[in-house]
Amino acid sequence: MVIVWGQRMCGKVDQVGGLVYVHTRFFHVYYVPLIPLQSFIVVAGAESENGFQGVGIPMSGKSVLVGWLRTGLVLAILVGAIAGVVNLLEVLGGVKPGARHSLLVCLAVLASSVLSYWLSLRFMRPGYQRALLLGEHLGIPRHVIAGLYVASPGAEAEGAPGPADDAEALEKWNKDPSPSDNEPR
Repeated sequence: MVIVWGQRMCGKVDQVGGLVYVHTRFFHVYYVPLIPLQSFIVVAGAESENGFQGVGIPMSGKSVLVGWLRTGLVLAILVGAIAGVVNLLEVLGGVKPGARHSLLVCLAVLASSVLSYWLSLRFMRPGYQRALLLGEHLGIPRHVIAGLYVASPGAEAEGAPGPADDAEALEKWNKDPSPSDNEPR
């Protein structure tokens, strides 16, 4: 029997435009992240099979929890889909009288897991202050990060960001990024 184990990156969060994001390296068994090892700020687009460009940071609880959550949701989607097909066949074949109820439960699990996974991807943008802190770790100028956030009236005092077009800011920073290279271990 082959046991697949090693290290892999999971829990991608705090995506600052197309510039950087936070990822955590986990020890895994069969690609299921088990033990978080270290979190990193990674330069977006600088990942390869040989490593990535970025810097280590203290463990990111958000990244760790999202890594575990997304894995659980993928497993729930798989189980919900398989159990749903089995229950559908039982309903169509008239084998089991309670199969319709089980089919509805499987569909509910499947739908809620897919929705939760999508939401975990959709709402992973950091607040303005967190984005500035991440950029500071990599030496990204504050004006580049600020260019990614358009504040609504009065939001500057509250620190509430809004989305902006980041193409120009990304182009400026990509001309001279200077974070260190990291290789997977």
